Amino acid sequence: MADILILTQFFPPETNPGARRIGAMAAALSKKNNVVVLTLQPSYPEATLFDSLAVNACDQEFAGCIIRGNIFPPHHPSLLIRALGEARMAFCLAWKAAFIPMDLVVVSTPSVFLAPFAWLLARWKGVNFVYDLRDLTWRYARETATSNRLNVLLSMVLEKLMISILHHSDLVVCATPGIAEILVTQHMLSPEKVFTIMNGVSDDILAAGQQSCPSREMAQPVVTYMGLFGHNHGIEVLLDVAKLLPAVTFLLIGDGPDRKNLIRRISAEKIGNVIVPGYVTSLEELAAYYHQSTILMSHIKNAPVMRSTAIPAKIFEYMAFGKPIIYAGEGVAVGFLENIGCAVTIPPDNPAAIAQAISELLKDAPKMRIMGERGKEYVEKYYRRNELMLQLEHEFDRRFNMNASRQTSFMIGRG
Repeated sequence: MADILILTQFFPPETNPGARRIGAMAAALSKKNNVVVLTLQPSYPEATLFDSLAVNACDQEFAGCIIRGNIFPPHHPSLLIRALGEARMAFCLAWKAAFIPMDLVVVSTPSVFLAPFAWLLARWKGVNFVYDLRDLTWRYARETATSNRLNVLLSMVLEKLMISILHHSDLVVCATPGIAEILVTQHMLSPEKVFTIMNGVSDDILAAGQQSCPSREMAQPVVTYMGLFGHNHGIEVLLDVAKLLPAVTFLLIGDGPDRKNLIRRISAEKIGNVIVPGYVTSLEELAAYYHQSTILMSHIKNAPVMRSTAIPAKIFEYMAFGKPIIYAGEGVAVGFLENIGCAVTIPPDNPAAIAQAISELLKDAPKMRIMGERGKEYVEKYYRRNELMLQLEHEFDRRFNMNASRQTSFMIGRG
């Protein structure tokens, strides 16, 4: 048994992709090791969404120990203020770990600011350091967000710091092959130091996709986007698509920095066929939305880093519910989806082309059924998250010989 410390901003019962990924990783590692997770009180997208009793019940189900810090609001329009807030949050979490016994430190993005403090902690303790890298945030900020001199300067400084941390990590776990390729070919990390574990879906999601679910009655076809309303996603283009397709209902479900802009435009332009429900935390409600959907939509801005790295985590969840997908984006995700045959792929930022793709797909029910079946079969066969994380647990054993770690391990009580 090894004592493993995991530092993360997000963790279940939060339901965003980062929380789901690190939650599955912690569960897999806790089967054979003493795992302590140091995280925040559930705060995304709003702390008020999470009942304290439900949070405690969720924590009690975890085989290891969960220590939670304060509530941290995840959004702020100023990149500088957000960066300073995240850096302070990361320092406070790392400081809480100072006297916890550990053989291995694992940190997961977001937030990237956890990585430097977690690395310092690992080196102070003389233990190995693993960086779970879900995205290249510093590149996203420069290539897709509103650019000004301060933002560009901050992103360049952040990139230099993160690349240095990556070089000094004992293992970097990448969420997509594109991220791994950039680290090896552009930033000269040793291939031996890089290991890829892609996102997948939980057994609960797969089971929900299999079940027949009473869905809300909809008078017309439903195109659903589920996920983050972020600068990288460019979801506002779907409002222009909705105006071109008044006989289609568009469900935009999620949260993020662009949510207020979406709601403002819907109201100002009187776009009556777009619905923006509240953030979904319940699996039952999530499944109901998916089952009532006709087509599931993903849109990613055309930026170099997105083309070369992005395979959105939502895609695997989409496939689990057996629905046809329209992916408006370019790069590695296009090849991935076309190989499966579960999606229509088109360039992003083109309302007319997106509207045409939706219209043509709605006219071909047999094609939609076949696409849905292909995606569902593929994700069930290759992308079960629990099995992927067991591969990671085996890789940890191989690299760090965790089974030979000290025999007397310390376990903090659940309290």
